Amino acid sequence: MFSSYEFFNDLFPYSVKKCENKLCPCDTKSSKSSENESTLSIEENEENESNEFFINYHEELTKKPTKKLSLWETILKESEVKFAPLYEWQRQNNESVSERELEHDNNPVQYLNDKIFPILLSTMEQMLIEACQQNALENQKCEFNGLDYLAEHLWNKNPQHPERSNNWLKLFDIPPFKLWLREHPRPIYPKSWRWTKEQAALRIQRYVRGWIVRKRDDVQELRQFWKALAKEKKINTAFIQSSDESLVQCDKLTSEIMKKLSICERYKLLIKLKTN
Repeated sequence: MFSSYEFFNDLFPYSVKKCENKLCPCDTKSSKSSENESTLSIEENEENESNEFFINYHEELTKKPTKKLSLWETILKESEVKFAPLYEWQRQNNESVSERELEHDNNPVQYLNDKIFPILLSTMEQMLIEACQQNALENQKCEFNGLDYLAEHLWNKNPQHPERSNNWLKLFDIPPFKLWLREHPRPIYPKSWRWTKEQAALRIQRYVRGWIVRKRDDVQELRQFWKALAKEKKINTAFIQSSDESLVQCDKLTSEIMKKLSICERYKLLIKLKTN
């Protein structure tokens, strides 16, 4: 049973003053309680430290050693990061790869054989025929480009866009190719690649005929006459331009001098000019 003093002291521990008597039960009780609390706090701290030590030791034992990623794994991670926006776009538009329309029980080999290879093989046959007609198999350097031919025909013969076959577009008029060439322009092919044998022969013959005509004596004399006349014209035009420039400079100088002179001096100069 608690006494009234102990009950009041438990409720209001700071309101009751400790008596100075060492044999008083309140003092002994408070000292005992403080000692018990200190011992309990020390024991709890020790237990917590020991528990933390064992937990950390257990984690170190159970921790698996980190393996270095191989080159292929790093490539896969980089590709996942790179194509993340594409996958999000596919999810938003409900066009993920798994939901595309694949017939024949989603067999890729059958899909290629039935959908892609019939169009691709026919265009490749046409490409070989065109290469033979332009002698691309005989001449290593020519204007014909097989990849450009394939891209143009596959774009215009796409079965998902049948309207393109009616409005045939050349390679350099296709919108995505235009954008690509704007950012990555191609060098112009040399004339030896663009001309056929007949066109090259005509141009060589034209140059040789002109050289034979220009070599004649009467033609050389006439050409020298026209060269001398052109030189005279250039000299005359240069002299006229220089004289005009000199007159402009004289006018500027006279205007500057007249500004600097006083009124009386200006009047005297005007009289001299009139008398002269």
